[in-house]
Amino acid sequence: PVEIRPLAQAANLGLERFANAYEKEQQVIADAAHELRTPLAVLDLRLQRYRTDGQADWQAIDDELKQLSRLVGQLLLLARQEQDIERQQHATSTTRLTRLVRETVLGLIPLFEAAQRSIHVHLQEHVYVMGQESLLRDAIRNGIENALLHGKGEVVLRLYTAGEQAILDIQDQGAGVSVERWEAMFERFHKANPDSAGSGLGLSIVRRILRNAGGDACFVSMQPCTMRLYFQQ
Repeated sequence: PVEIRPLAQAANLGLERFANAYEKEQQVIADAAHELRTPLAVLDLRLQRYRTDGQADWQAIDDELKQLSRLVGQLLLLARQEQDIERQQHATSTTRLTRLVRETVLGLIPLFEAAQRSIHVHLQEHVYVMGQESLLRDAIRNGIENALLHGKGEVVLRLYTAGEQAILDIQDQGAGVSVERWEAMFERFHKANPDSAGSGLGLSIVRRILRNAGGDACFVSMQPCTMRLYFQQ
């Protein structure tokens, strides 16, 4: 009957959203199990060797534990960002983006020095955007670390405004990502180089945090490699 069609449509829409959410959650669990399997197996082998011959590479074991801790932390952050409550918290928060970018870069200077790389910033002052400061900091840091770990040469950051958006360009001098792979780079566990040390979650986190705050993230240039972060003012 015509009278109950809106109810039926609403029920179908709700069931469809539930099914999609369930499917996405199952995929996250499968991906996480796959990614955790290798570091756990390596750690187990190192500890078994210590048990049998009393020799252990404690630095390697420490590195494995740090990798596991980082991976689990990224998975938890990504899972939280896919919940509606995170969008609500973003919508009621305002962050001074200029200061946040500057502080994030300062915190990463030791990593650039260790890699003998340089980073330069060009920041428009007094830029304010929507979103929680701690989460936006995670997004910016992951974006810069991606350029440091997978790019080459100097890294250049440019913060400016365009209309109702603030834009942060992160640029490096590496080989870049081919245009046909730009979108794939933001998928969970996707890596440009399968042998890289990263988890393949960093860019997924960047995009999800920014989209929850009304922004977005994408690649806009291959040479030089440029990732653009959009923030809602």
